Amino acid sequence: MPRTRGRLSLLALGLVFATAACASPGDPPETPPALVPLSTPAVLNWATASITLPLDAFAMSGPEIQIVLAAQSTLVWQCALGTTELTPPAAESVTAWLTYEPRASYWLDGLWDAPYVAQKGIVPPRFPTIGPASDSPAAGQALSRNCGDTPELRDLEVIDRLIMQGDQSSVTLPLMFYADHARADTHADPRWVALMEERAQCVQSHGYATEDDGLGSLKHDPSWSQEQTLAAYITMATCSDDLGTAQKAADIQAAHEQVYIQAHQAELLETRHIAEERVATATTILQDAGII
Repeated sequence: MPRTRGRLSLLALGLVFATAACASPGDPPETPPALVPLSTPAVLNWATASITLPLDAFAMSGPEIQIVLAAQSTLVWQCALGTTELTPPAAESVTAWLTYEPRASYWLDGLWDAPYVAQKGIVPPRFPTIGPASDSPAAGQALSRNCGDTPELRDLEVIDRLIMQGDQSSVTLPLMFYADHARADTHADPRWVALMEERAQCVQSHGYATEDDGLGSLKHDPSWSQEQTLAAYITMATCSDDLGTAQKAADIQAAHEQVYIQAHQAELLETRHIAEERVATATTILQDAGII
């Protein structure tokens, strides 16, 4: 999904999951060696099919993102209601963010975690709504204009390598920039290329065609039923699991991310400091509203 920039959308939710860099906060270090040592393993969470990489240490964690988004929703509701007291529907809407998993289903290098895929598929859960729903586009635009672009909300924007809110060129973009460069280095690493080829061969051995896209993604047959499509997804995820593709590939990216962390640690530590301040502010907002 291409990255876009814009203010918080109350209905569609102004969260953009980014996959490509759009700004350059500074010159990256020299291109790291193709075979950087694999010293820091990535962490795979099989309950949510998510992956934690070294650069994530400088962003908001999953639970922190939940707190910040819940606080954003609280501010919008309070603005819309004209009072700091939340109605029961408002409190229920805010609380929904505390159970939403913003990093679930992180298919970094193709499908993996077959039990998760079999149970939940590959479509992420629907976003809760920040603030009240509107009866019409005009009402939604008015609510967004009056309550969705305030200084308080801008100071609470999410800091994450995958999520972009608002105009955060000095905060989130450096993190995304270094992550994207590490990703490009990973794709050029012959060990990663070999892993993708190995999995593609496994998928093909089960009778499925794969795309020539570097990942060996499944080539979807439009005639497949929903059940057949899910079976194909499970096959690819099973190949990944049996071969250890997700862990090995993520470990390679983790190694390349360490190169950028070492070169830009001070900048990244400042990003983390800002993230911690925002989480603390969000926590206070939720406590004052009686949500936590």
